[in-house]
Amino acid sequence: MSVDILALALLFGFIPLLVFIFVVVMALLGSSRSRKAAAMRQEEVAVMRDIHEGLVRLEQRVDALETLLGDARAASRSSRAGER
Repeated sequence: MSVDILALALLFGFIPLLVFIFVVVMALLGSSRSRKAAAMRQEEVAVMRDIHEGLVRLEQRVDALETLLGDARAASRSSRAGER
């Protein structure tokens, strides 16, 4: 009878220990995954920031070209009007 009680005590003491170890291992794996995910998000933010800055510069260049093109067209029109 004492063997049965000892077996039950070991069984019920061992299962919670296994569950605790499993929870700790999963928490550690989850935290390393979340650190990797955070690092990936930071990298994505940096890439998006670079893309945004490039697009802002591109927009400024297009605006400058439109201004130059508009000035050239206006000068061309005024010189044509002067020839008539």
